[in-house]
Amino acid sequence: MTNAERNQPAKAFDEVDMPPWPLESLAVPTNDEWAETAASVLPPLRMAGLTLTKTKPELLQLVRDLTSMEGPGRADMFLELFELLGTTKAQFEGWATAIQVAQSRLYAAMGKLEEIEGKPIVNDEPSTQH
Repeated sequence: MTNAERNQPAKAFDEVDMPPWPLESLAVPTNDEWAETAASVLPPLRMAGLTLTKTKPELLQLVRDLTSMEGPGRADMFLELFELLGTTKAQFEGWATAIQVAQSRLYAAMGKLEEIEGKPIVNDEPSTQH
């Protein structure tokens, strides 16, 4: 890695405005809220996983079954599941964004600290591609 490449994180740290995010904007559940959050995101995640294991004929049958269920409120099962998957996706995307920004901030701070200290502070270059 060249010195110019090694200095990029420090340059980013200097040039990019990094105001602290308000904690309430993160929508990350507290320890006490995780059980409730898990109860709302795990079932659609399991349904997504189940859907991914289906063959094309099985997918057709699943949609047929979901759209033809009889009983109070059963006619909308397909739409409810579809919308729930979308809501769950948005929630995970929000968490992923927060994680990605945190990783970027740490990488930039590492580069700045290396510039201040005049030496590498980690043995290997951290990967930002995870």
